[in-house]
Formats: sequence, C-alpha cells, structure tokens
Amino acid sequence: MDAKLLLLDLDGTLMDTAIDLVESVQILRQRHGRPRLPWATLRPAVPEGSAALVQAGFADIQQPDTLETLREELLAIYQQQLSHNPVIFDGLDGALQQWEASGKPWGIVTNKPRFLTEPLLQTIRIDQRIAVLVCGDDLPHCKPQPQPLLHAAAQLGIAAEHCVYLGDDRRDVIACRAANMPVLVAAYDYLPAGEDPADWDADGLLEQPAQLLAAIARIQSGTQANNPRQPV
Repeated sequence: MDAKLLLLDLDGTLMDTAIDLVESVQILRQRHGRPRLPWATLRPAVPEGSAALVQAGFADIQQPDTLETLREELLAIYQQQLSHNPVIFDGLDGALQQWEASGKPWGIVTNKPRFLTEPLLQTIRIDQRIAVLVCGDDLPHCKPQPQPLLHAAAQLGIAAEHCVYLGDDRRDVIACRAANMPVLVAAYDYLPAGEDPADWDADGLLEQPAQLLAAIARIQSGTQANNPRQPV
C-alpha cells in the first residue's frame, strides 16, 4: 500500500479544542442562571460533539426542542470563543511538516460545521497548508457514513485505499472501514470511559502524536494491522 493522502479529524486529533468548548458550556449555563460545573463533568462529552455537551451541561432537560435550542446557543457562544485557546497537539505539527516535505498532500475531514471550522483553521494558520477540507455540513451525510472521506479523496483524484485517516472516535473507524480507507486512532487525547480503541478494528493506535509517520510506514509495509497496540 502506498499512502498518497493523509486525512485527519479536527477536534481531539489535530487540535485540542476542549478548553474553549467546555468554557462555552459554562457560559451557556451562566446565561441560564446555573452555576459552573466541574471540568470532569463536561470534558468527557467533548469528543461526542455539541449535542453531547449540551446533554452533559443540562442533564435535567429531556425535551428535544429545548435541547436543540440550547445547542444552537452553544454554537453561537463557541463561535466567539473558538480562537482563544486552540493548539495543535504537541509533536503533530512536526510530523505534518515532514509529510509536506515529502511532497504529499494532507487535509481535514470533520463533523464540525464549516462556519466554525474555517475561522479555527485560520487562527492557527493551517488553512493555507491543507489540500482539502470537508466539514460536517458540506454533504448530506457525515461520519460515521463514508461519504465525507470518499469525497475528500475524490477531490484530489486519489483512491480511498491510498489514503490514511487519523481520528479519535469509533465512528471514524466505522466510516473508514466502509470507505475501504486505512485508519489510525489518536489515542493521545481523552477517550470516553469504558472505551478501548484497540477494540475498534483500526490499523494502529498513536499513543503520541509524533508517532504518526512511523504508524503510516507500518501500514504501508503491512506489519501493523494485526496488532494495533504494537509500538511504532
């Protein structure tokens, strides 16, 4: 297998956005006359997206319409917060620079809506480096459906089997398997309690972001798929 395109998830994979997301929930609670919650109460919901964050922050509310209204409020708050504390995971940018130096493109496939994704990428000056960007509202379906991954590969005329995707959620692996795309799991950020990514049927796990290129090399050589926890 010859990897020609590297694709990454955004939140929890390329960038640590948890501080701004959690703070947005705290602001939302304060606007509704509620006290701040412990970090540990909200942080586990970050990988699951805005709906999960609202449910964690307003666990006593069950009405779907009310939850959706709160979710829309949360996104509006986060739009103002998203540029405060975003950081690329330590060691990952160096790996991406090496990938770029090899002349190969990379891009982002995220479930985050475009109106939040683009300003975030501009803040960390990634927008000029990526070759393709597919956001959660670009297509009728988002991950765990395979269409966003296939669309990203097609934009550059590269077959899915010659791409590698790095994500941090089980749905990333499900989408990649449906797209026939090799997949690595970013196990260096928060993982939900009770979840073991070794059980997700990925082609490898990264305990540290700097392991990215070594993990891709193992996929290309065919030596990693049977043991995703094998050191890279």
